[in-house]
Amino acid sequence: MTDQSASVPTPFHSAVEILDSRARVSPDSRPYQVGDNLSPTYAEWANKSHAFARALLERGVRHGDRIGLLFAHPHWDEYAVAYMGVLRAGAVGVHLAPGLPPEELLRRLQVTAPVAVVLGPRVTSPTGYLGWVATEAELTAAHPTGPPVNIAVGPLDFADILFTSGTTGPAKAFANPHGNLSFGEGPVQIGDFGTEDAPVLAPMPMGTPSSAGMVGMFALTSRARIIVCPTDDVEEMARLVAQYRADTVMLVPWLATQFVMPESLSNKYDLSSVRTIAIASAALPSSVARRLLAAMPNASILTAYAQGEAVPAVVIGNYHPDHPLRLGKPARHSELRVVVDGRDAAPGELGEVWLRSPAPRRRYLSDLDDHDPDTWTRTGDLARFDDEGHLVLFDRQVDAISTAVGLVSSLEVDEVLTQHPDVIQAASYAVERGQHPAQVQAQVVLRPGSTATEAELIEHAAQRLPAHAVPHRVGIRASFQRGLTKQGMTFKMGTKVTSAKA
Repeated sequence: MTDQSASVPTPFHSAVEILDSRARVSPDSRPYQVGDNLSPTYAEWANKSHAFARALLERGVRHGDRIGLLFAHPHWDEYAVAYMGVLRAGAVGVHLAPGLPPEELLRRLQVTAPVAVVLGPRVTSPTGYLGWVATEAELTAAHPTGPPVNIAVGPLDFADILFTSGTTGPAKAFANPHGNLSFGEGPVQIGDFGTEDAPVLAPMPMGTPSSAGMVGMFALTSRARIIVCPTDDVEEMARLVAQYRADTVMLVPWLATQFVMPESLSNKYDLSSVRTIAIASAALPSSVARRLLAAMPNASILTAYAQGEAVPAVVIGNYHPDHPLRLGKPARHSELRVVVDGRDAAPGELGEVWLRSPAPRRRYLSDLDDHDPDTWTRTGDLARFDDEGHLVLFDRQVDAISTAVGLVSSLEVDEVLTQHPDVIQAASYAVERGQHPAQVQAQVVLRPGSTATEAELIEHAAQRLPAHAVPHRVGIRASFQRGLTKQGMTFKMGTKVTSAKA
């Protein structure tokens, strides 16, 4: 299946061509490690992916067929082999997250309709799935020798089907063309982060767009070895940084918050090797940023603002805690607009963020028949340009709070609340009052042992926010459920309608 909506600059090099190039140039280098365990070399990775692809072709897989990939930590090596093997066979990798409820996994399989699902070790066959199922090990072992496999693909042929995070409703499937996957990369082009002796720590769950990118283009083009690890043990992350002298640490704000909560970590482990803290996916509270920088005294924070559907378009910024919502400027091959009523916003004027790049567009599966030539991605985020041309985030359109006085940024309210020394996390949202304008309300998580009261937190906010942005109520919670957004925080006349989410 192809997407004919965009052109791509030449020359085009597919991901497997880049893997084969790395296998020739640096056959004995190891692109990543799982915790303390080194990955196969580039040469071993390439050879195993050939064997895997031969097995797929033997089973009748054809160009454009979809193959589900269902792997769980710590089996990144097997995932990487299967992923590149699928691409070698000219097929499309459907990246599936482990640990999903059976009904959600089946829904994703029904939406994407793969002809087969490949399993990692100790992953069970999906309940209700009717296609054929095999493990990576049995497929790779079936044809260990034979002719190389490189089924030709074009830049508009699809390489992946990925899923959105599902924070605003059921996760949506989108297709990623080969020309998007490897856009701007060449056979011997090497990335900027770190070196082989100064690795990158990348904690992340499997089966996500991030994990696909990590064992895909990042592992293929990085000069640094990547240390992958799960996201549920921040002490293990600190140990890995200290032991392997990591140069870069990749974090999302939720994980950054967890990382700085145990105040003993920076005393127990030497984190001074870190030069870059790379943050993506959401706004980083300044209180968390300051603690990160204190724990990693030689580091600076680099932020990347993007939307999955707009990749590789991205806005890059050098984060400063005094300006926590300043996102930066568009990176190379990225175009950015702030749009109001169809026109470009003036500096300081609030509008919707639009992004695009010259790469073939990622497309929702539900929109594949839509041949709209407009290549801009409307992000649904509100922002403005400052006097220096930096993009400054205001809020998601759906999260901005419309009061009688005007729009309130829930992100700005969250930022102020987290500046209180006892607040770990905060989430503000609208309180609906029938036909009356909304009011601001918030939920917070406090540090263990804190005696801070609701009145104290409201007063803290009142000293720093305009009157119409000050929360009328601040609820205190034991924790926030990870990965959910504020859209479940709907209150009417003070009565909770759905459970609070953050």
